[in-house]
Amino acid sequence: MSTTNTFKIYEKKIKSGKSSYRFFFIRKELQPLFDNLGVFTLICSDGTHYSNLNVTKSGKVQRYFIFASEFFNEHPRLQKHDEIPFSVDYAKGIVRIVL
Repeated sequence: MSTTNTFKIYEKKIKSGKSSYRFFFIRKELQPLFDNLGVFTLICSDGTHYSNLNVTKSGKVQRYFIFASEFFNEHPRLQKHDEIPFSVDYAKGIVRIVL
């Protein structure tokens, strides 16, 4: 798969305080790439990695998200609405992203 596919970063504020969480939004046309992936490891081009992630489906429209707050805490330069290229290695259960 080509790394021309991109995630979009979103952030949602929690109404009860200043806390927020960030997630990668998976576009509808790319959702089939994740349908059978299960738990996976997110590997960044800078060498960091996060294990035991999964895709969350939410809403009536079944929008797909990867919640990765730890990733964003480690990479504060990323801002909401940034586009992050990625590829999927099904055999190894890995999603690779390029920073």
